[in-house]
Amino acid sequence: MGKAAENERLKLRATFFNNIAVGAVVGGALLPYLALHQTVAGMTTPTQLFFRFVLPIILAFAVAIASRLRADSLARQIKD
Repeated sequence: MGKAAENERLKLRATFFNNIAVGAVVGGALLPYLALHQTVAGMTTPTQLFFRFVLPIILAFAVAIASRLRADSLARQIKD
């Protein structure tokens, strides 16, 4: 495979990990945040709030950061 084809493969893989990062932020962080505003009044303990809303947001951002770093490392492998 030529250099141009290998660069395109790297670009596609980097784009894939970028999209994973965006999906993690939207699906794992934004949705729990929006659901927090529709929470019933009976769920008020800090433990419930943490495990239903805060923890998913933290995990989503961790996945997003890891995916973004992977995309950056792939993009650095592109040759001139």
